Amino acid sequence: MSTFCGKNGSRRSPKLVSTRRNIWESARSATRCPGISSIFRHRVPILKKSICWPPPPPGREPMNQPAEYKTRINYSKTRQARYIAHLDTIDVICKALRRLQLSYAVTQGCHVRPKISFGPPLPLGHASYCEYFVITLNQEPDVEWLKNALNKEMPQGMEVMSIEHPWSDKKSSAGGEWVQYQLYFKSSATAEQAQTYLLNPDSSFEIQRKGQNKRYVLGKAVQKAKLSGQGDAWLLTAEFIQGIADVPSVSKIVTALAGHLGASRDDFYLLERTSLKEL
Repeated sequence: MSTFCGKNGSRRSPKLVSTRRNIWESARSATRCPGISSIFRHRVPILKKSICWPPPPPGREPMNQPAEYKTRINYSKTRQARYIAHLDTIDVICKALRRLQLSYAVTQGCHVRPKISFGPPLPLGHASYCEYFVITLNQEPDVEWLKNALNKEMPQGMEVMSIEHPWSDKKSSAGGEWVQYQLYFKSSATAEQAQTYLLNPDSSFEIQRKGQNKRYVLGKAVQKAKLSGQGDAWLLTAEFIQGIADVPSVSKIVTALAGHLGASRDDFYLLERTSLKEL
């Protein structure tokens, strides 16, 4: 009977090789044919879809996730900082946080990023004393230290005003925001003209976008508009709601107001957001 060499140099007979091949083919068939004898089925086991793993040994607890501390940081944007766009503001704040080497939580997706969320965007050129962002930290922060350290890293015109910790998100299903603005004018005539325009719910304006004109009506967008001041300093305190369907944003209303004032628009020299609440 002829023989041949295997991989390790040992001699094998064709009969032995043929027998092993037949056993292997039978085992493969057993995975496809449940009726085959169990003598082959144990060679290629079929796992069930659900496996009940045994409990961990006594004294060994499953790994716990690190503690997370949500913190809300309130800051202002005034002077030259009001000309920093919203996305650039996010970049400035994230870089300041990295320079402080804070231990913050990150997302679990493919693109890892800090667990941080910002308030509604502030239109370019608007000053504000009620901006905020919420960050999730891995360690309980020292509020006073964090406030002072962040202020050292912030650019001129951006200042951390207060820190709320712990913070819990309480969002309602209604959506939208209530905002309060202060509009500054140099003359009483221009201020009164702006007040009349804002308090008229039938005031309307058109905005062209993507080649189409869309008409907006103030309606319930303006809640209040109170005028005060004297001489060359007149203050119009107005309350708005935004973020609701068919209600124009404050940015659109202010742009329309500047167009309505015409040549007197130069008397309208400053706009500040002083308060913001979620509806």
